[in-house]
Amino acid sequence: MKARPLLAGPAGFVLLHAAALAGGWLAVQAKIPLPWMIGSMLAAMAMALSGVGAPGARRSRRVGQMIVGLAIGSYFTADALAQTIRHFDLMIATAAATLGFGFVAMAILRRLSRTDATTAFFASVPGGPAEMAQLAERHGVAGAPVALAQAFRIALLVLIVPPAMTWAGLDGSDPWLPPAIAVDLFWLPILVLAAIAAGFALDRIGVSNAALLGAIAVAGGLAATGQSVTAMPAWLVAGGQWLLGASLGAGFTRTLLGRQPRFIAAALASTLVLIALTLALAVAAAWWTGIPWPTLVLALAPGSVTEMSLTAKLLHLGVPMVVAFHIVRIVILVLITPAVFAGLRRIRHRMPQMLFGGD
Repeated sequence: MKARPLLAGPAGFVLLHAAALAGGWLAVQAKIPLPWMIGSMLAAMAMALSGVGAPGARRSRRVGQMIVGLAIGSYFTADALAQTIRHFDLMIATAAATLGFGFVAMAILRRLSRTDATTAFFASVPGGPAEMAQLAERHGVAGAPVALAQAFRIALLVLIVPPAMTWAGLDGSDPWLPPAIAVDLFWLPILVLAAIAAGFALDRIGVSNAALLGAIAVAGGLAATGQSVTAMPAWLVAGGQWLLGASLGAGFTRTLLGRQPRFIAAALASTLVLIALTLALAVAAAWWTGIPWPTLVLALAPGSVTEMSLTAKLLHLGVPMVVAFHIVRIVILVLITPAVFAGLRRIRHRMPQMLFGGD
């Protein structure tokens, strides 16, 4: 029988977010990098594992993405856009390489968890949790394990990458800074409303990460034309991180985790391999192109564009470059993953047993 949350509905939503707020505050006191996101995520995860349900937490992520999108969109000045577009070929090449790394992660996940190849494939390709879970369901397998593996990958990267880079002293000197303007309380709500409208419009046509990309389009469009009207208040950006952390942590329910301990352990191993492969690719690409390698580490990390761009903002490491690499990778993977999978299924009799055996 399916276990019910001890507390769900509006009360669970409020309690989980209150705990996440407290977790963020404690992380600030402990001087943890990205405290409002990491602390909130860990506190929300603890609440979810204790039986507190917050099914509406997905909306929290959208609001958090919108806030973060407005903050990082201001980095997209005309010069930043021009310099970023120059590396479009590298974005395509690294996206293709990341898909190849997904096959390695798939093989590890399949071998260690003994799951079916379809689940292992969509759980390992570093796209978004919702997008990959939907694709998995279209191909006849449960979406929940796929979403869990994808969310686990993002959470693991949040816990590893920002603290490791911060404590290693990899603070850079971002050549593309947002305009030095003050917070304008007249323009701020107008900017937020414009971001909401843009996100809604993108969502209506099926664009992934619509809230984030809509906000980036609004703030970036103003920055690129030299018309930025307001900076984002620090407290509002912290609030966006809090909502992101709460939504990430809320997905790790005890019902979902308790059913799949072997799968989770395998997902951990495959994620660590995927991180190592993308790290090596970032170092090689930096040597080839001259782009600072810490910037490429964040740009190529198989995580979420929201969390990695926040880390780039924190460490002054080329925010537009990081955002652009992630957007290109996500678009390419979401578009071509179904075709790639269909092609592999057609030639499965030629593939190693560990990839397609038993399907």
